[in-house]
Amino acid sequence: MPDRDLFFCQTLSVIRGRSCFQVDFADPYIGGEFLRFGNVQEELMCCMQPEILAGRLFMERLLPQEAALVIGAERFCSCTGYARNLAWSEDFREADQGSVRDVRSRWKKCIVAIDATHFKNASAQFQDTYLYRELNKAFIGFTDMAAPYESLPCTVVSGNWGCGIFKGNKALKALIQLMACAQAGKALAYSTFQDESLEKELKRTYDNLVASECTVGKCFIY
Repeated sequence: MPDRDLFFCQTLSVIRGRSCFQVDFADPYIGGEFLRFGNVQEELMCCMQPEILAGRLFMERLLPQEAALVIGAERFCSCTGYARNLAWSEDFREADQGSVRDVRSRWKKCIVAIDATHFKNASAQFQDTYLYRELNKAFIGFTDMAAPYESLPCTVVSGNWGCGIFKGNKALKALIQLMACAQAGKALAYSTFQDESLEKELKRTYDNLVASECTVGKCFIY
């Protein structure tokens, strides 16, 4: 895990990552509760980039070994707040923000939808079965092997995937995504969502991994 593979920031926004993999903290059904009452990370992404929802017409429930890749979804607005405080802010125009199109005239942006396990008992996530499941899910989402016909970004922009009401451990989920990115040959830009103590903890953990020349395999065994 070389020391150029990870970047932490409290204020980084997943949706603002241009020419990167934007990670959608997805429901097994793409779009989550957008059409009902949901208004957290995935639903927020769908509010601003509603073309994501087209996948709901032809994509079935994601299986444990599956991820969904959405290329070129246009963003139409900005929002403020989160959950109950979510509100429309202003119009958004890709071209005005420096976005560019690829050779097929799609906006040069990729969204990868990966659904985390919803734990009833938070301690269960440290069991081998769930560690394998979450690590495989993240790797499948980040690897170029999922779409060898596309020129995919080399940086993944993510954050506290599967935490919150899913009861994921933030430090564990960050480590899982780092391992998946390292194995997939990707850099990871990680948002701690205003959590300064988590940022310091993750930086300290990563520095120790680099200093000890720890590989993905060794990290998983430990």
